Amino acid sequence: MEFPKGGFVTEVSQIRTLARQINKDVCTAYKQANLAKADWQGDQYDEMVKIFQTYKSKIDSMLELVVTNIPTSLETISNIGIATYQSKYGSQVSPDTAAVETPTALETLTESGRGGSWLSGDYADLSIVRPYITEVNTSIESAKKALKDINGKVQGLTSWTGPDATKYKEQLSTLAGDLDKNFTTMNENFETLATEAVNKLKAQQDAGSKIAGGGSAGASNI
Repeated sequence: MEFPKGGFVTEVSQIRTLARQINKDVCTAYKQANLAKADWQGDQYDEMVKIFQTYKSKIDSMLELVVTNIPTSLETISNIGIATYQSKYGSQVSPDTAAVETPTALETLTESGRGGSWLSGDYADLSIVRPYITEVNTSIESAKKALKDINGKVQGLTSWTGPDATKYKEQLSTLAGDLDKNFTTMNENFETLATEAVNKLKAQQDAGSKIAGGGSAGASNI
């Protein structure tokens, strides 16, 4: 196969940029979910952790594919094409070595191990965890868009053929489709479970106030 002088240089650059964005976004989401444990613990938090950890291996596979495997394969082929082109019009040259990037690892989330529902502060209010919800939601939505874009670019490389191309395109197509749904599940459950924790605490505090004749309920576990 012959490649133009520029090879896949532009495509590799675009894919690497999108891959780095995806990596940054998912790392942010997992970091924020981990930081949330300082203000939110209990059954609902632990359920959120289980959901995030369920999809972690699939996200890791996707990151290895888009950050490392696909750009490295494309750049290797591109460099060979460029060297071949240059050799036709000058002295024989050896292809440059492709840059190999590795993804930044996601934080591993751990359950709080605290039964019931707990939020920091003196009263149950979603504002306590709203900053985490916002960060997780924004990061995951950004990752979803970047993954869709990178899949579109890779599938559109019709001149990229061969065993690696077939394998990587199929893997990416499957992972992109699965993770689009998984990311939505992660986002929805993060906010839903946080809201459930707030509502349970509020119900307990309201019940405690009635029992105390209108006084404040100091307990924060149910």
